[in-house]
Amino acid sequence: MTGDPRRILVSEGSCDACSSNMIRVFHEHIPTMQVEDASAELAVELLAVRLEADLECIADQAQREIARNAINDARAYLASKRAGRSATTAR
Repeated sequence: MTGDPRRILVSEGSCDACSSNMIRVFHEHIPTMQVEDASAELAVELLAVRLEADLECIADQAQREIARNAINDARAYLASKRAGRSATTAR
């Protein structure tokens, strides 16, 4: 199954406690699970890990499918970023 990287939403902001730059990511269908990190790629990786860890705890089959799709979307996002980086370094 392929994912849609456009469903991963990324926003920039700053930490309220220390004013350092932070990137916040979440999936458009699961906005309550948000992850912050120093880069979008690291935050999306962590989002995928958290979704995978929670997958077995989701009792409802429809909600589990939404989580699986979100994991695939996160992987597609990471693959698109890596492909973009590879194309840039190949020039």
